[in-house]
Amino acid sequence: MTQRNFRIGFLIALVVTTWALLTSSASVDGFTFLPDKIWHALAFAILTGLLLGSMVIPRYAIAALGMLIYGVAMEAIQQQLGDRVGEPGDMVANGVGIVIGVFAYFGITTYRLRNPRQ
Repeated sequence: MTQRNFRIGFLIALVVTTWALLTSSASVDGFTFLPDKIWHALAFAILTGLLLGSMVIPRYAIAALGMLIYGVAMEAIQQQLGDRVGEPGDMVANGVGIVIGVFAYFGITTYRLRNPRQ
């Protein structure tokens, strides 16, 4: 995948995640086949991995901090919405997802460097 593809994927995932976090809770009821915290961790793992892939030189701390700020902002905004609630547990799930995303990206890139396609 090229950096351009990672950037496009990141922007699409960011829009979808922002919509899911800020829209009416009734709009996302169809996604209840997984627990809420799993969705949070999964979304932030994907976002973090795509963000790292879109960087010219992956800066793990900058990507993690940026995703953490985004997660805190989304939870703060949810507090202002009528039918959404920002929860500390969601922040923990977001953080777990960020860590998973960093390690997954690092693991995949390390594997690819050690095992180039032949």
